[in-house]
Amino acid sequence: MPDALRAVIVDDEPLGRRAIRQQLERHPSVRLVTECDNGRDAILAIREQDADIVFLDIQMPLGNGFDVVEAIGDRARPVVVFVTAHDEHAVRAFQVHAADYLLKPIDDARFDEALERARQRLASPNADELARRLHAVVRDLTGFARGRRVTIRDGPKLHFLWAGEIEWLEAEGNYVRVHAGGGVRVARRQVVC
Repeated sequence: MPDALRAVIVDDEPLGRRAIRQQLERHPSVRLVTECDNGRDAILAIREQDADIVFLDIQMPLGNGFDVVEAIGDRARPVVVFVTAHDEHAVRAFQVHAADYLLKPIDDARFDEALERARQRLASPNADELARRLHAVVRDLTGFARGRRVTIRDGPKLHFLWAGEIEWLEAEGNYVRVHAGGGVRVARRQVVC
């Protein structure tokens, strides 16, 4: 297919690569461009093949999955779906903006769901960039001293919050929803720290 997604499989276990390859065979709109069995080769292959999506193991020789994500960087990074036998890395996987986190053995329905998430991420790349920016804002806010006050302008109203009260931020078009203290405030104009 000319518009097929270009996929790379990275897993040091031959059976792991075969399991993902079999899943991809059910999806003719995805074309497997290469397979790798270590982190170093994965970095080169992802760059050379201009992959859209990478199915990435975490524990491998010559660099783990997180090393691969870091080496690729944010700009050229394909959509990442981690595929691993270990559940303890899930939080970190989503911190590096993985589209999904699959546990081995791979279930058909979960694989299909992960592939759909990857497609959605590819269809709206701005959403991924917005998520990165919001994550950076939250990180910066949590770095403020607990006594730092944040002012949120919502039309004619001003809301004052302590930076430590902010739980998370959510983009909504040109607005930002600030979730804090069990409530939600919509910043329609600006947030002043």
